[in-house]
Amino acid sequence: MDYTIDAIVAFVRWLCRKLDREQLLVAVTILLEVINDQREDIRPRDDFRDRHPQYRRFTVDREPPLLQAPPQPEPTPTLDWRELRRQYRTRTGKDLKPIARRGNSYLPPAGARCERCSAPESFLYVNDGKVGNQLRCKVCDLLFPSHRCRRESDARYWCPHCGERALLRTGMSSQFKLCYQYREYHVDPAALRTASPSADTIDLSRVRNDLSTVGLALTYSVSFGLSNRMTAEILRSVHNIRISRQTVDNYQKAAAVLAHRFTGKYLGELRDRQLAGDETYTRVADDWQYTWFVIGARTRAIRAWHVSSTRDAIAATATLGSALRNLADVPALPIEFVADGNPAYDLAVHILNAQADGRPMPLQRRTVIGLTNDDDESERFRPLKQLIERLNRTYKFHTRARAGFKHQQGAVALTALFVAYYNFLRPHGALLGHVPIPVPELALPATLQERWLKLLQMAA
Repeated sequence: MDYTIDAIVAFVRWLCRKLDREQLLVAVTILLEVINDQREDIRPRDDFRDRHPQYRRFTVDREPPLLQAPPQPEPTPTLDWRELRRQYRTRTGKDLKPIARRGNSYLPPAGARCERCSAPESFLYVNDGKVGNQLRCKVCDLLFPSHRCRRESDARYWCPHCGERALLRTGMSSQFKLCYQYREYHVDPAALRTASPSADTIDLSRVRNDLSTVGLALTYSVSFGLSNRMTAEILRSVHNIRISRQTVDNYQKAAAVLAHRFTGKYLGELRDRQLAGDETYTRVADDWQYTWFVIGARTRAIRAWHVSSTRDAIAATATLGSALRNLADVPALPIEFVADGNPAYDLAVHILNAQADGRPMPLQRRTVIGLTNDDDESERFRPLKQLIERLNRTYKFHTRARAGFKHQQGAVALTALFVAYYNFLRPHGALLGHVPIPVPELALPATLQERWLKLLQMAA
């Protein structure tokens, strides 16, 4: 910091030597315009990259490696070695014989042919001895590379760009040439499971109050986003039903198990060809945790959700993999997944595409950066990013009254109820007032609390 101040003072002294008072006033006016972002032609230096040199530097390979060697194109000869041998006999009266090799001669690679006249390996000899990188043709005198790897790689992947193995060793075992960078992740399948409500709850069929009370509690606390304390107060003041806020919380946790089961049963096949994903913050026990969502662009249905304590690639992969679990069929074109610049999504797409195991890649990453459209991709997919951001705001409305959770299971339970409400009970404006996933049985009840009870009954 002292060095920066000293440099600025030295620069001001230099300006004072070069400019008079009126010119300095003009310079100060221009500097004020630059500070207030009023000059498009002059911008101050952005030192964000200097302060955060690793920001958004992490990238993954776009193209997956090949699992088998690609066919190599055969060189097209411009001359015929047989015709050249006939011309040699006509000119010299002698036959051009194959190379008579000695016992210690270095042999060309098996099956090698001249790139110009297609002469077989019996007319080729190694031009650079034990190095073995150059071959010379005895028929047309062409010098060409042997394309021979000095040490065969044991890598089981091939570069999709040059067709060579992913790792080619040269010279000693400690020396190698990396022609393609590829990351293979070994993830425990148990770590890729999304969060689910705990089954250790009360039995709703054995509660003291009537089941209509459960429906009313879910309507106020989940559908209308009221706190448990306010829900208990409304039930007492409006409906003359006396229950505590803890009872409302118990009803929520028990109903979350059934709602999560109902969502998995009636979510249906994934037919959206565009998905949007994002994560938002949730306060749990005085700490920040993260709620992940993946929503379909056409159906507006939440295809997957997850609550995690970390904002990493494992959580992103678990959420995105859960969205692809009900894929209707192998798509002819990859599904476009739109998210922000979080590299966890890049890794998730990379891992899931690698698990395609030779099948067409199921996902294609689309990145929307910042709040302004600074590139064509951000401008094209901005509406999908706004869709998932709108979902985050809706989720915040339904959870803000809780002012955080004591345990993660509380956040998981309320999120499971929110997803069931959003997909099956909440009318959507973009769908002309219809729900994202219509279930005929849920359309029959007239009131919202009756629909909640029908949903729980169908899940039981």
